[in-house]
Amino acid sequence: MIDAPDDFGQFEQGLRRVLWVLREYLNDIVVIGGWVPYLYRKYGGFSEWRSSLSRTGEVDVLLGSSLETRGRKAMTVILSEAGFLPRTDARRAAVWIGDVEQGEQIEFLAPHKGAAKQIGQLQPIESQHGLGAISLPGLELLLEFTKKLGLPVALEGQAAVELEIRVPWLGAYLANKAATFPKRRSIAAVPAMENPKQAKDLLYVRDLAAAGEEVTQCLSEDCTTIRSAGKRDEHRMDYAASNLGLLEGGTFAAELEEAAEMLAERDGMRHQEALADLRGHLRDARELLEGT
Repeated sequence: MIDAPDDFGQFEQGLRRVLWVLREYLNDIVVIGGWVPYLYRKYGGFSEWRSSLSRTGEVDVLLGSSLETRGRKAMTVILSEAGFLPRTDARRAAVWIGDVEQGEQIEFLAPHKGAAKQIGQLQPIESQHGLGAISLPGLELLLEFTKKLGLPVALEGQAAVELEIRVPWLGAYLANKAATFPKRRSIAAVPAMENPKQAKDLLYVRDLAAAGEEVTQCLSEDCTTIRSAGKRDEHRMDYAASNLGLLEGGTFAAELEEAAEMLAERDGMRHQEALADLRGHLRDARELLEGT
């Protein structure tokens, strides 16, 4: 197991508590977002992970359109009993907040279905009164290609237990970031939320491609398997690769510059050095998605 970066320490306890609160539903949900590379780095069985990671706080949880209770308490009841409150007064809240200083914030997401104007809107979750999910495009791969990681959780006054959490394949995560970064927009369901950062998505892609031979091999195998799953999945991978190809033609130049600035500040690099590093690893990521 690889030690975690120090700057994740504060928020990992929040992650652990969120997962503990959601433990009865862990088999039905997928943890996505910025925690995925961290979870693979620390609990994915890699002996080496060379790249740094960008810190995240909130826990993004991916749901299908239905989440049956099957004798369990409703998700909103579980959250309320654990001290989480909905961020808005909406009857179907998608963002729930506990101890903010510990990173206890959950955002529920679901694959978008319907008209384009409804992207980012709140989608009700069947059988879960009071629970909604933010509807976003391009999340299907993250539901379809998943694996389980064991995460030890020891809360105060309790013996340590291992929770099994579902996360996307690294290759699916890479494809999702590459496919969706151009479509980032303000989230209509959460008006107070800051605009998502396209540059941060590019940095996530770079960090995976820069993580070393062992991770690259995993990404290559994932991408090859996904491409061979069917024509629809092959098209998804082609689309993700083509988005990264646009960067080489000068599209999204401002976002690339911003990502380079973030990388330079995080890893102590000169801006031009960071920009060259970013371009090179994004090119590597494109080749992985293409299966070349």
